[in-house]
Amino acid sequence: MIPGGKKIQNAGSFEIFLITDYQDQDIRNFALADALVLDWQQPDHAKALLKEIRSSFIESIYLLPVFIFNADGIVGDTERALSDGELSVMQEEPIVKVIRQVKKRREDFTPHETNSSENRILTKLFRYMYTRDKALNPEVDVAAHMGYEYPLIRLHYPAGESMEMLKILRRGTDTDFFQGTFVDKTHVCPSCHSGHLNLREVCTKCASAHISSESLIHHFVCAYMGPEGDFMTKQGLVCPKCNRQLRHIGVDYDKPSVIYRCMIVAMNFRSRILQLCA
Repeated sequence: MIPGGKKIQNAGSFEIFLITDYQDQDIRNFALADALVLDWQQPDHAKALLKEIRSSFIESIYLLPVFIFNADGIVGDTERALSDGELSVMQEEPIVKVIRQVKKRREDFTPHETNSSENRILTKLFRYMYTRDKALNPEVDVAAHMGYEYPLIRLHYPAGESMEMLKILRRGTDTDFFQGTFVDKTHVCPSCHSGHLNLREVCTKCASAHISSESLIHHFVCAYMGPEGDFMTKQGLVCPKCNRQLRHIGVDYDKPSVIYRCMIVAMNFRSRILQLCA
């Protein structure tokens, strides 16, 4: 019997417990359970217990099937990734199905002892993925250090050690624990590897954000190329070199690029001219 847990009767006679009381729970009591169902009416306590279970290095605990019983609350992506499913009504079938699969897959395991923390984490990841027949997918998380999160690995690394977390994944692919596939590209800080960036276009000389952009126009006939403002007249676009009118983009001209003008530099330049003319 598990303190704070109510046994759920099932046709397979498995030890399945619904956890409603989270006070003073000791996860070592879960080692003999076949599955847990966490009542989500106390989400903060349920989240903490779920993370504690998955962060354990005791195989019978971290591989324990854990479901979320949620009637009307909100379950985050991280908690959903760490659980084996979300139940709106108490159903025996999905729980028993996972129990049978995990038990059968665990029969393929052999004892593995190592003093290396990285090897322990890799072994744990492999066994968890294998028992669930589940890929290790990154989850989008705006609060995460890089904007993406691997919930099961993050349990073993503080937020500032994102690169260490990625190194262990790279090592896992190098040693054929995993096979990586492309998911996305993201921008991170080259110093701290944070994805919380504020990207701005600034002047390369004075670092001011007070800049303007303007298209470049390339006139096909005479090959002149200059800022769009040089072509602007009351009659429309007119080439300042050959005085021909430009009517159709793609026929008379194109816009191959964009140039940026620093307004601070421009104002300083005008100020110098006025001083010289004064």
